[in-house]
Amino acid sequence: MKWTDNVALEQWCLDVIACFAEGGMPESVCRLFRKAVLRFSGTQKLVDIAFELADLMDGLSGEGRRQAQSMVYNSHGFGFEEFLAARRGKLLGVIKCGKLRNESEYRFALNFTSNVDNDIGVAAEVDALIAAYEAAAVRSGD
Repeated sequence: MKWTDNVALEQWCLDVIACFAEGGMPESVCRLFRKAVLRFSGTQKLVDIAFELADLMDGLSGEGRRQAQSMVYNSHGFGFEEFLAARRGKLLGVIKCGKLRNESEYRFALNFTSNVDNDIGVAAEVDALIAAYEAAAVRSGD
């Protein structure tokens, strides 16, 4: 899946939202997601929304998770796991670099540490990168 294929990504998002609606997500929440997908079509924000939807799919319990993954994978050739793998790859790249280079990586790291299911060792490494980034920002007066 190429994140630049806007039409495929938009349809993937809409299908995931439909899965959530069938699974009992309140219609008001589904409506907000659909509006966001359509509003941010063709922008980086659509990719961010797709990652958020992938996280929600990953958080589903057993059978609901399997059914949702199967439906979107059969329809699109990719499911939520591709998004999670991309995120892991980005995280490993940040850790390998040994520092957070910009605000985007900083926000990404903060988002990662907010998940309590993360590997403790990796979370500790990311926490150290965050602390170093914040210390450097304080020193530079940001």
